[in-house]
Amino acid sequence: MNILKNPVIAILLCVLIVLTSTVVSINVKLNNKCEEIVDSFYISKNNNSTSIYGDIVSMYELAEEITVVADNYGVDTRKLSTSISSLKKEVSFHNPEIDDIHDAFSAFYNELWDVELKLSEIQLSQRHMEYMNSASKLVYELKVSIDEAEYNNTVRTFYKRFDRFPVNLFADIFDIDYPEYFA
Repeated sequence: MNILKNPVIAILLCVLIVLTSTVVSINVKLNNKCEEIVDSFYISKNNNSTSIYGDIVSMYELAEEITVVADNYGVDTRKLSTSISSLKKEVSFHNPEIDDIHDAFSAFYNELWDVELKLSEIQLSQRHMEYMNSASKLVYELKVSIDEAEYNNTVRTFYKRFDRFPVNLFADIFDIDYPEYFA
């Protein structure tokens, strides 16, 4: 215990404690901020809009209904069904890999577009034609909502604020995954 009575050792120990607590605090705050941004992908903070996740769920539920109509007319919907399953899997369990979700969403959207195109080339019943017109309009509105969501702006703001020295050094040291763009 005599070693702690040495002023140099005492000062070094205090500096070490302050640095350690600062690093731990930065780590916790940065992790919390990253989680908050990923949460905004899943839960809208604005009561007037839905989250990207909510729009994606609405879109794949609508795609499942479109699949039923397409099946009635002999349109091959296997690829669309597979892409719906893949997208559901990617968004389940609050997946923080937003880039993977985007890839699955893009594949899904392309397959949905293909099925809609095939249906537009077929003579549909009046009821199915009216349904497809409203469904296509809703798909378009959901896509616009996803494209215009604030999530990417939030990520951009995060990077402007935190992706610089010394914070990015701490992020690398502690292997903190910064939030990904949905693009």
